[in-house]
Amino acid sequence: MKANIIFALFTAFIVIAIAVGFYMQLNPIVIAILLGMLFVGTICYLIGICRHLIMSSVISCKEKIHKAYRKYIRKIAVSCGRKVNRWKLEDTRENHISLLSPIDDFKRHKEYIIRLKNAIDQPNVFNIALTGSYGAGKSSILKTFKAYYPEYHYVNVSLASFVEVNMSESDSTPKSKEDSFEEQLEYSILQQLFYHVKATNIPESRFGRIERTSRKKRFLVVVCILLFVVANLCLFCQEQMTKYFLIPTEVLKFSFLFGISISVFVIGICVILFQLILFIKKISIKNLTLDKATLEFEEKKNVSIMNRYLDEILYLFQEKKYNVVIFEDIDRFENTHIFTKLRELNLILNQSEEIGRRIVFLYALKDDIFANAEERTKFFDYIVPVIPFVNVSNSGDLFRRKIANLHIPEAEVSSSFITDISAFVNDMRVLTNVVNEFDLYRNLLDKKLKKDKLLAMILYKNLYPTDFSLLHQNKGVVYETFISTGLLKDEIQKDDWKRLEEIDLEIQAISEETLRSIEELRAVIVGKILKLWPGLGWEIYCDDNKTDISSLFSEENIQHILTGKIYFRDSRYRNSFIQPKVDEIKSSLGESYNYSKRKELIQSIADDKIEYLREERKVFVDDISAMEKYTLVDIAKLGRNIFEHINITRGQEKNMRFSDIYWRKAI
Repeated sequence: MKANIIFALFTAFIVIAIAVGFYMQLNPIVIAILLGMLFVGTICYLIGICRHLIMSSVISCKEKIHKAYRKYIRKIAVSCGRKVNRWKLEDTRENHISLLSPIDDFKRHKEYIIRLKNAIDQPNVFNIALTGSYGAGKSSILKTFKAYYPEYHYVNVSLASFVEVNMSESDSTPKSKEDSFEEQLEYSILQQLFYHVKATNIPESRFGRIERTSRKKRFLVVVCILLFVVANLCLFCQEQMTKYFLIPTEVLKFSFLFGISISVFVIGICVILFQLILFIKKISIKNLTLDKATLEFEEKKNVSIMNRYLDEILYLFQEKKYNVVIFEDIDRFENTHIFTKLRELNLILNQSEEIGRRIVFLYALKDDIFANAEERTKFFDYIVPVIPFVNVSNSGDLFRRKIANLHIPEAEVSSSFITDISAFVNDMRVLTNVVNEFDLYRNLLDKKLKKDKLLAMILYKNLYPTDFSLLHQNKGVVYETFISTGLLKDEIQKDDWKRLEEIDLEIQAISEETLRSIEELRAVIVGKILKLWPGLGWEIYCDDNKTDISSLFSEENIQHILTGKIYFRDSRYRNSFIQPKVDEIKSSLGESYNYSKRKELIQSIADDKIEYLREERKVFVDDISAMEKYTLVDIAKLGRNIFEHINITRGQEKNMRFSDIYWRKAI
């Protein structure tokens, strides 16, 4: 800014001096000197500006170079760091991970594979069942079989991710909920059968879908259309070609070009007719209107989905050489009618002369899908039962084995704790996922966390995911247990005080009991009843059976006496008898007399129960005094039901048993 002002003043001074020189008619040499000074000043100013611009550009370029250099160096450093970390991960990571998906294990599934192979090879076998509980390993057996016998052509239908599909709104026929559900099942099965195949392999199918066309194919179609158009112009529009495109008529009538045009035209017509036929076959016409007449076609609404598209299914099996169809997870919807329809479909496919080969349906089902053995054996031609790999009896051993593979010391996760929690796991996938999540959590969370506590929470997360997710909302069984600790202690103290009162009353009753044996108690009752006996000459009957005085002391006759089933009959006059009433017997014994209670008290004296009650009383007194210091773990270890006084919503009761073990063992 300062240099600009100086240059402006200098320039103004020189210009004024030159103007004065011209006006005063000074010596031309002076004027020339002034002009020279102006020129030199201007040059110097321009040089300064250029120098400033050059320096600014150099500095800017230098900064850009430095910035790009730093960015490039930083990028190289980050890339090298990632490479190093990746090498470290590759060096430290385990080569084996436990997957939840089906596995290929021929050694474990050998016996099942042999029986499946023999059954499929039998010419009279068309429907085979692979039965077992969920998690028994049916999918793994099927995967192993497919891997070892690729000569069969398989198609899989699985409804594990089944969702309801909306049927046509135009179908207003009233149907029951069960029929609608069956249609949805059938529709899903058809979808999986047809969408398993490329559309180009079944071009005549009416099941339309979006076909992806590659650029090469689109280019080829455009070229073919252009060739067909050019061929038509060469054959039928020769004058127009000559007029507008200046092509000589002799060239168009050249025999070689004419032959090529005829060939392209004929091939094009054939392709158009073929595509037109395919298009017409896929059209479904409901009504046809001609002038004033309308022709309506009857729509088959009451026909099942499979029967409606039976021709499509036959066409699919004609085009694709499938001979083993595997159905999985169809039993999850507790609908046995679908199996009847599938058996009918299998019969139709095997009897079709157009297909001409045997097709076997292989079902992976649970054991109890059918109500009785007769239905199951009648439906299937051969049944292969699968023994569960994991059940309650052996899940503990598998749990220990997988935990041991994580190299966790016995002291951190005890064998007894695994035995307790393994009773809740009878599925191999659940067990595997629990161990996988436990391994991840223990590596991510604080190393100081106790491993048995963490394992218990991971198991709870897998068994009761809904309740576990409620923890984030301050809800659920576990949360309610924590916040209800004070209430729990108060309620347990109330129960303990109530029990103390009962113990004191029981001790008092035992102490006040004067009799010392059951025989004495019975003798009192017999003595009281004999006071009502008229005397000699009168027979004694208990429950309509004649008895003597010595037999009255039996337990059976004592019960008859107390219930009024005793009477006296005159031996001389058989029709004369006296039967004491129950109220009369109770009055003679005393209104507050309780034979069963006094019998228990006498037995308690014999068993020295009073000492046991005093010990029990001491334990309750100690618990009441120490209850304020107890934690949830202490309360659970005392054998108390910590969920009795907690607000548990409906549907959460099944969580309690596992939670009880969680508090006793893990916390």
